Amino acid sequence: MKKLILIIAPVVFLIILFSYKLLEVPRGLTLDEAAFGYNAALLAKTGRDENHRLMPLFVLSSSGTDWRQPVTQYYLTFLFKVFGPSLFLLRFSSVLVVVGSIAGLYLLAKDILGRQGASIAAVVMATTPLVMIQSHMALDNIMPIPFTLIWLWGAWRFLKDKSNKYIILMGAVLGLSMYTYKGMRAIVPVWLLISGVLVAIKTKWRTVLRRWVYLGMAAGPFFLIIPWIDRHYAGAMMGGAKAVFNNVYELLSPYLSSFDVSYWFVSGDLVTIHSTMMHGMYLLASAPWFFMGIYLALRKKHNFFYFLLAAFFFGPLLFGLVGSVHRFSRLMMMIPIYSIFVGLSVSWVWKKKGVLGKMAVILGIFIAGLNYGDFLKYYWKTYPGITESYTGVFTYRKDFQELDKVSKSNDLTPVISEQVALSTGESGKFFQMQYFGRLLEVIKDGTPPGKTEVLLSTEDKIVGADFVSRNELFKIHTSSSLINK
Repeated sequence: MKKLILIIAPVVFLIILFSYKLLEVPRGLTLDEAAFGYNAALLAKTGRDENHRLMPLFVLSSSGTDWRQPVTQYYLTFLFKVFGPSLFLLRFSSVLVVVGSIAGLYLLAKDILGRQGASIAAVVMATTPLVMIQSHMALDNIMPIPFTLIWLWGAWRFLKDKSNKYIILMGAVLGLSMYTYKGMRAIVPVWLLISGVLVAIKTKWRTVLRRWVYLGMAAGPFFLIIPWIDRHYAGAMMGGAKAVFNNVYELLSPYLSSFDVSYWFVSGDLVTIHSTMMHGMYLLASAPWFFMGIYLALRKKHNFFYFLLAAFFFGPLLFGLVGSVHRFSRLMMMIPIYSIFVGLSVSWVWKKKGVLGKMAVILGIFIAGLNYGDFLKYYWKTYPGITESYTGVFTYRKDFQELDKVSKSNDLTPVISEQVALSTGESGKFFQMQYFGRLLEVIKDGTPPGKTEVLLSTEDKIVGADFVSRNELFKIHTSSSLINK
């Protein structure tokens, strides 16, 4: 029972932490969240996306301007199929990924660093500002993390027993991870090369080629399918980006920006919705422990730590081909590696440096607590206001909810005006799927509802229905300006 409590209690705490103010921070849905949710609801109900394609590999959304990544899209579809579409579940899907990833990091790091180091690594990841920000948005930025953890675990296990099954696992999980998030298409080729080097180092020269074949065969299908994807889902793989190499300086400038410590620990992502613009991607208090972890990793002279260093520092190299500068929300796959280095240094100081070391760790934890508390205060109170222009607000969700309630209680057909359809956009489509299971009929503004209809409109003249039995105007009253008061 004690062991069970020790397992369950942290998981419950993390779920509560990351779920707090889930529908209040941010106050509305981004275009990408709404598109994911809308198509997940459609696929769960009909098996077809908004373009009427049957279970497509990629979903073209946002009026044909953007492609949804299949792993994230079908993850949401599965949740909606099982539990039904809802705004809470749309957002909570990311909480599940975060909590599962933190648990996965602990299990991986326990083998490498021991319980103490693993606990520190898990806490570092849990208190990383960008993790909290992404946990409150139903986006695909966070989806590569579980795949990164499996890849790292495969590398660790390969170094321990040299089994070919771990080579195959590493190749397959990297190949699949390309379909979690667009940014992984720049990371995976580099990580595959690093995986190949790791295999070669720990393999007799006579069998290196054979093991490279295993790695290539596991990852190959995910690359070989790209020409077919380009024919049937033109533009889906690159998502509007274009890989360009003009000279080495233009390649290195975006790459080196991925290691800009002023953005790491203070400014954060260049895009406001992905950062508070003052707390960074990583927690500032973790900075000295991370750099000490790099030093210790080099000192240990262990192949796995060299592997981690190569993955961390060479991983973003190809981001230079697409000019991705200071976009740290695209580099979330690096967070587990960062956390392991911090766990390594903190546990080493605690064990090896006596009383002074323990005092340093306690002081470091205290400072980190203050740092994270300041971040949470700003994130929960100030961040929603500064990001509202990017997300809008959920006010009109209540309108659709009220429309659903009134239409059902009075046995009327819900319809919406053109202005409502336009002003609520992708989010409105998601809420229509949530409450009605379909997109509602749109009627021209100024057109009165029929005798069997109830109308949601932005106009002040008529919002209601003529009852057949009573022949009186029924008016809906909500707190939102979308419905006549």
